[in-house]
Amino acid sequence: MKKEIQTLIDRINHRFDKVHYVVKKERSLQSLNKTLLSNAKKYKENINDIQKLYSTNKNKIFIDHQSFELVACSIGAKGIKYSSFGSSHRILPAHKYLKPIKTLLLNKLGQIGHESNRTRTPNIIGKCAEVKAFNNLLKRESKLSENNVIFTKAIRPRTLEKILRCENCEKIFGYEN
Repeated sequence: MKKEIQTLIDRINHRFDKVHYVVKKERSLQSLNKTLLSNAKKYKENINDIQKLYSTNKNKIFIDHQSFELVACSIGAKGIKYSSFGSSHRILPAHKYLKPIKTLLLNKLGQIGHESNRTRTPNIIGKCAEVKAFNNLLKRESKLSENNVIFTKAIRPRTLEKILRCENCEKIFGYEN
């Protein structure tokens, strides 16, 4: 049964990524935050629906991040002309990261796909929502630097709580305002 549930969650995660990786022109930070929250609410509803589907009167199923692969974080980012979203649910294949982000990560944190030996966080380099949102912006704005990006507050979709930037992302994008 756990495998069946994870298969459904994988579909939801994939759909959530597709919705979030759309790049849109000229959006305000408030508009990005509103879209981010709306998508996160739909994600949470889908997880709750799976939980209800597999629960019985005698056996309640709890879908938590320790037992299942869920999206940990989602964020919106605004560049100079474009805006994008990113989620931390999976690491991209190395060829999907553009050269500027690869160089930035390598110089400040270490190798993509591994833990950083320059920070105390166990987060995997390249998996963060901020990195993916910035990578998406670079596809449209190749001269963009990490200093020109403004992020929304990060949201944990399964709980809808706002979360702080991790130490890896602080090292790349600076502290949150």
